[in-house]
Amino acid sequence: MPRFIKILKWFFICSATMIVLIVVALISLPYVLRHKVESEIAAIKAQGKPVCTLDLAGKVPDSENAAVIYEKAFEVVSTPAAKKDIDRPDGLLSRNAVITPSLLADTRKTVGRYHSALDIADTASSRNKCRYHTHWEDGPVGVMFSYLSALNRVNRLALLDAVLSARDGKMEDSIRSLELAYRIGESPKDEPELVCQLTRGRCIYAADSALKMMLNDGNINEAQAKRLFDRLAAVDLHPGFQRAAEGERAKGIDLLDRVRKHGLSVLEDPSDRKKTSLPATQQRLWLSQVRACADELFMIKYQNTAVANVRLPYRDVKARNLDADTDIPAYAMVSRVRCLNLKFSKTRDMRIAKINGGQILLALMAYKDRYGAYPASISELKSELGWKIPIDPFSGSDFKYSRQGRGFIFYSIGDDLSDDGGKEPIMPSTSKTQTNLGKEKKLTKSEIERAIQDMSRSMRQQASDIVWKMDH
Repeated sequence: MPRFIKILKWFFICSATMIVLIVVALISLPYVLRHKVESEIAAIKAQGKPVCTLDLAGKVPDSENAAVIYEKAFEVVSTPAAKKDIDRPDGLLSRNAVITPSLLADTRKTVGRYHSALDIADTASSRNKCRYHTHWEDGPVGVMFSYLSALNRVNRLALLDAVLSARDGKMEDSIRSLELAYRIGESPKDEPELVCQLTRGRCIYAADSALKMMLNDGNINEAQAKRLFDRLAAVDLHPGFQRAAEGERAKGIDLLDRVRKHGLSVLEDPSDRKKTSLPATQQRLWLSQVRACADELFMIKYQNTAVANVRLPYRDVKARNLDADTDIPAYAMVSRVRCLNLKFSKTRDMRIAKINGGQILLALMAYKDRYGAYPASISELKSELGWKIPIDPFSGSDFKYSRQGRGFIFYSIGDDLSDDGGKEPIMPSTSKTQTNLGKEKKLTKSEIERAIQDMSRSMRQQASDIVWKMDH
């Protein structure tokens, strides 16, 4: 019996010790996780990188800041009338534009009516520094970039001017307007925000369309082509997308910190400056602290990976399967909002393909101006012209090129990394798209979202390349 009591005594002592250790471990867990979070943030700080939204603010004196002048140009094109005139869906630069004398006459009136915006933008572009006034103090949810729509409008106005000048046989004026459009589109390059880098990309796409129209409608000589070639060569998207990835990480860290202090309501209400802190007792809830810290730790590591991957070309990211969607744990509620698979490298390389393709197009025009015909191959273009011809960012080698009749075709293999023989994507018709999105047919919100997803999935599944061609 004494032996049994002794065993029972040791059993209770061991059990009590285990319970105490488990309780201590559970109590310590939030502090351990918080320490890991702080260590991760300290490591980012040690690299001189931003860790909160306010860190993203730029400091450029107004006397040196091009944005101060650009904003005056934006005022010119921000009236309801200007928006209607410049943003018309059937405009000269639209994908389905039907060029008629009436459309050309209307476009000339539009360019003339708002030309003062281009004069102001030209003055602004002479300044080397540009950081737009942004209310970073509004936090990761509340910060807005309302100037970007006006920037797109001024950029489009410059491109319309370029296309019209080429049609009028004024190629020198056309080139000046296109150069201005490139400078306008590059003005947000130093902004550490993804939407600003995507706006640069949108301007690049629009300029590529305008360049094709210019070269179809007018004659460009070798010197003029070299000017534009060098202007495109100066566009470097890598630093901007690197800053954007770091900015997304900083905003994510800031957001998790605010959620921990104010609760999940900051995700719904942008005006989190007016939020009051959660009651101290709620902040100290063990489960809330554990979830918040684990969520933040997951988000930081996820964003660290995104920052590291953005340095790589998309073909390497794809080869290593680094762009696969990550399974986000159930506890990481805020990470589910912030940690989207943004595919920075893919998005950037799509824009680089457009830039490089524009350079090759100009090089081909220069070659023809010098020799009277297009080259038989890219190798011949390189050796005879002597320019630094860029490669296809998706293949890592030369663009695919061949002669077609009196003209040519060349293409990038695109983000599917497959040579589809120069096949272009089939875009959905405008009427069908409008019907799907509820413009002509009353749909519920879920039906509209499903239509958008189906359309996006269909376009992703299409085998296609990024194509440039000329038939003369």
